Amino acid sequence: VLWVQFSQGTANANHPYATVSAAITNGTYYQEPAAEGVDYSEVLVGYAENRMIATTGGKWERLSIPFSYDKEKYKSNDPKAIMVTLSTNADAGQGSGSDVLLIDNLELVYNRQVTIPESGYLMMTNLLMKNYKIVIPKGITAYTLEANSEGNPKVKEVYKVGQALPYEAAILLEGKPGEYPFSTTIYEAENIVADGDLCIVKSTELNTPTEEYKFFRLSTRNGILGFYPATYGMKVPENESLLRVKSVIAAENYQHVLYKAEKEGDVDGNGKVEATDVKALVDRLLGNQLGMKEFLVPDADVNNDGRTTVADVTNLVNILVNE
Repeated sequence: VLWVQFSQGTANANHPYATVSAAITNGTYYQEPAAEGVDYSEVLVGYAENRMIATTGGKWERLSIPFSYDKEKYKSNDPKAIMVTLSTNADAGQGSGSDVLLIDNLELVYNRQVTIPESGYLMMTNLLMKNYKIVIPKGITAYTLEANSEGNPKVKEVYKVGQALPYEAAILLEGKPGEYPFSTTIYEAENIVADGDLCIVKSTELNTPTEEYKFFRLSTRNGILGFYPATYGMKVPENESLLRVKSVIAAENYQHVLYKAEKEGDVDGNGKVEATDVKALVDRLLGNQLGMKEFLVPDADVNNDGRTTVADVTNLVNILVNE
């Protein structure tokens, strides 16, 4: 995205346009215009251009130029550099010495449509940046995760629409199935650095064997949403993320996105068993889940049958009576 003001000093009806382009490359040699017969397809990751910038009559115009990632034309998958080219004429050598192209507020804007699947949950990685934080769109609740005393994931903080996600954190998104737009300005930004006992990483980490970490994939088995083991060499789509946990604390399975309450019957995760736990459990049964920290923090399967049903309410009431 940028603002331009263009005036052609010497009118040239056959070559009237200025041009702006941006080439994402793998860091090896690249030039514009390309030398005759030279193919840069193996160097390019993506390309954006507007070759029809007409004289603006002294006014500023805002241009938004999307990148193309056509794999037939741009074959590299290793982005290392961006080369931006600004020229008073789209055709090399056709400009005049009195042409003027003014540029202001040039920004690289990162847009991504995030798709929440039918489960209603999605792990997110590769969107978190240190200098320009991601703002949560309408319809999404986000949770930062951390490990509890047993190495299982639990909710650390809840973030809602309009709030910015923290840098370098494991993020779980919750929302109705569908697409949601995330965007931020990324110049001067840094990529996420995956570190810590529990974090979100790219699925490509399964390509390298390691004993230091265990990996888990957010998926559904037998109707139960949870983090299930992902092992070295497993084929996981590149657009998916994994939960990476240090082997010394990792559980065998993270059944449910919820973690098992450390105190039986503590459904709302406040460390006590009381009437508020019954309310949290009933809310879940009625489907009042979206945006509830109480839903994600505990395991509401009180009777340990792998489901959350009215029977769990009965068990919880019995626990309260006995206490």
